[in-house]
Amino acid sequence: LAKYSLQALFGTYATLLEKQGKKTSAREVRNVAKNWVTTPHPEIANKPAREVTIRDARVLIAGLTDANRGRTAGKLRSFGRTAYQNAIDVER
Repeated sequence: LAKYSLQALFGTYATLLEKQGKKTSAREVRNVAKNWVTTPHPEIANKPAREVTIRDARVLIAGLTDANRGRTAGKLRSFGRTAYQNAIDVER
């Protein structure tokens, strides 16, 4: 697990949710990331988060839509967007 990988970004976001008392949401972030990013696409999960491309994101979302998991695809998109935004906000 690289310190700044996409996988680490999701982990950091889940930890933030836990610190905010949102344990159920944190568990959901961890489960979605594990089941739909880390396990099926370790090459994307282990990339530095700043190097993840639109093409990579499409691969992740397509895996869910192909599996008729549209709601989960929406969650993954939302979790990813928020995780990146939180990382940007920390840098300010």
